[in-house]
Amino acid sequence: LGGDSMEITKQECHEALSNCGLTVKNTKPFNIVIQDGADDLNNAVKIVNKRLARYKETVRDESSDYTAIFAIAPQPVLIGMGLQLGDDGTINVFQRNREGAGWSWNDKAKPNRFEFDDTELSTSDAEDAVLILSISGEINEKSIPTILNDSSIPRLRLRASRQGLTSISREDDWFAFKEQAALASFKIHESCPNVKRVHVFPAMPTSANIAFGMAWNTRLIPGLVVYEKTNGKFYEAIRFGDKNGIY
Repeated sequence: LGGDSMEITKQECHEALSNCGLTVKNTKPFNIVIQDGADDLNNAVKIVNKRLARYKETVRDESSDYTAIFAIAPQPVLIGMGLQLGDDGTINVFQRNREGAGWSWNDKAKPNRFEFDDTELSTSDAEDAVLILSISGEINEKSIPTILNDSSIPRLRLRASRQGLTSISREDDWFAFKEQAALASFKIHESCPNVKRVHVFPAMPTSANIAFGMAWNTRLIPGLVVYEKTNGKFYEAIRFGDKNGIY
């Protein structure tokens, strides 16, 4: 984004796929590179959505072939990408390996666990809820805007048992996190059916952001307000799904 040079080589992609037992049908990757207007995350997400739609029209067909995704971008953009992709079982998302070069999953890593904490979730008429995603690190809740400290607003948490840059090292970790993200949307709606917007505070690896967007059930809770941390504080970055947001 924005002209930053972060090349994902074709060789890295092929190696990651090969290690998963997959081969490449289309040897020319479909690149989504954003330069002009990338500083505006709303604009960046709109560009991603248009290019994903273009991909579906020109490359993707009705067959059961898989799509492999290798992505580096700000967290709100990746969540938006996941929302656009939806929960498609023919999509493989890869995570850059922080313990060495390449994008292959590390199946030798110790499995991680993810838990959605709904102990503070009680039936209420609230239209807003807060969801804190402490995966790559623990979020200091003092960094959350004070306007959301209202006791009537439910505050939920999804945590990794092992936090850090390697919190999602195995493909099984990715699926386990995605399952908990889907559970979160269901549980919030079940207890608080009037919730229309969930305010999301992410500290996650790239692949987890895509997984979160893919797993989120927009039929139950259409609105997501995603925040980004700057200078130690979270600020609203982008809205999805409400009258002022995008999908």
